[in-house]
Order: sequence, then C-alpha cells, then structure tokens
Amino acid sequence: MSSRFSVFRYFSVLCVFFPVFSVFCAYFVKTILKTKMCDPMKTKNDVTEKSPVRIADEPFFIGEIPLPLVIVSSGKRKKTISYSVENRKVSAEDGIGSGLYILTRVPSGTPESEIRDILSKPHVGEVLTKTYRKRFSDLKQIAESDENIFTDGSYLLFNGDRFLLSVSHFPISDRRRKPYAEIEKNGDVFRAAVYHNRQVSPEDEKRLIADSYRAFLKERGEILFQARADFWFRIYRDAGLIVCEPKSVTAETSKRRWGCCSNDNRIRINYLLAEMKTPLIDYVIIHELCHIRFKNHSRDFWNLVSYQCPDYKNKRKKVNENSSRVFF
Repeated sequence: MSSRFSVFRYFSVLCVFFPVFSVFCAYFVKTILKTKMCDPMKTKNDVTEKSPVRIADEPFFIGEIPLPLVIVSSGKRKKTISYSVENRKVSAEDGIGSGLYILTRVPSGTPESEIRDILSKPHVGEVLTKTYRKRFSDLKQIAESDENIFTDGSYLLFNGDRFLLSVSHFPISDRRRKPYAEIEKNGDVFRAAVYHNRQVSPEDEKRLIADSYRAFLKERGEILFQARADFWFRIYRDAGLIVCEPKSVTAETSKRRWGCCSNDNRIRINYLLAEMKTPLIDYVIIHELCHIRFKNHSRDFWNLVSYQCPDYKNKRKKVNENSSRVFF
C-alpha cells in the first residue's frame, strides 16, 4: 500500500511541476532566440537604424559638393550635437573612411531632420566649408608627397627632424629568397639597403623601404617613449601625484589614437609619434601617465596634466594637426 502511495505522490508532483517547468523553458528559449538570432539577410557589417554609427541615405551638400553624412549616437548623457569634416574611420565594421565625409555626434533618438536643420545654419556652414577646404588641402598634399616618399633623395622624419634618404641596391645569390630592405639612421642620413635577386619595380621598392622604416620607428620609438615615460613618471612620483608605475610602455600600430592607458596601467603609444618633436611626444606621454590615476578626462585629470604641461591645449592642437598624415 505504501509503495502505491509513494508512486502516486511522485506522479502528482510531476504533474504539478512539469507544466511550470515547461513554461519556464519555453520563455527562456524564446528570450534567447529573440535577442541572439539575427536576420540571415544581414551581415555584421550592415549599418542599421539601431547601430550607434550609421550613414544617412542622402548626402549633405557643402555648397555644391555632396558629402556622406555619418551619424554617431552618443547615448542619453550627451545633450548637444557636434559636427566636423573627417576622413578617418569611425568604425571598421561600418566601412566608413573612403574620402571625406561629415561626422555628427548626437544624443540617442535625435531625428535626422533636426541634424540637417542644424547643419544648414549659416554659421555651421561656414565652419564646415572651412574645415572641408583644410581637409581637402591636406589630402592633396599627402597625395603629392606620397609620390616621392621612400625614394632615393626624399626625406624621412624622426623626432621632429628631416633626414635625407639614401637608397642602395645589393644582389642576392639565392633566387628563392624574397627581396627585402634594411634601413638605419647614420648621422643626418637614413640609409636604406634593398636586397633582391631580380628586377624590383619602383612600387615594390617603395613598399620594402616603407616596411623597413616602420620597423625602425617601432624599435627606436619604443626606446624613446620608455625613456620619456620614465623621466616624467619620476617627476610625478616625487611630487606624490602618481604612485603606480606603468607596467609597460610599448609602441603600437593604430589608426585612431596617439596613445592609450589600459586598466592595468599598460601604456601604448602610436609608433608614428616618433616622427614628432620631443615636446609633443612628452605631451602624449604625460597624458597617458595621468590616466594611471584618472581613467577619465575630468577636470582633475586635466589639472594633473597641466602640472607639467601647462600649455597642453596648444600641444594637443599641434599633435592633432599631424593626424591628417597619420590617420588618413
């Protein structure tokens, strides 16, 4: 009798909890599918209406010049609309960055019509026109300089100075080995040695020298950045303003920033900064060192930067003026 009762009790419990469990599972699966599943017709590179970065369907005209309008939703905390003419990528996934375009940063939910109304105001149009001419001039100068850069007799930059590039050619007996180049700074001259076992086209030669030059900047730049970081850290540490030493200071390749400081205090500096003068390098180094104490850009952060770099605004402007060459 007790055996039958026990079986009946277990059966009753199952009858009560199984429907509840089934409903819970169904709701859980529905939620997961709703949030995780994507439309099979869309790829992750598509710019949708819900994307924080999107391209407007119609271009915006500066005079008679149509430019793509890129809209970046910056969250509810942002209360104003900012605008500029840019040529660097906003998002690698969105594929933005070929040619000049208008970049706007707006609060979430701002209608496109309101953005266009603001951009159409006369004083805004003057700013956009002036910026467009500056960007276009930069692009033209870059295109003209790129034709001769990395060729014999051209000039390369290091630590704010221009150095003549001298190119020499050396044959390789091993026909299986690919051509390569080595570059070194010898006094006031960059000497590039191109090794090859066959005729090398001018474009391939420029590419080989450019790769070697980048490797030089990374190696020598990292030594320079580390030395300047050690110098400025000792000053801030002795003043009791920054206690934690950076875990590392390295040179990195970046298309978007001059430097960054991670949460664990690892500082990474764009290797192309090695082309600039020491005072501008120092500004970026000090900027990232101050992020060890303040992981934001608050007033306290800028006060800490100005402790050893009181003219940081002027230096920041000069550093960003070089963005046309680095980030385009």
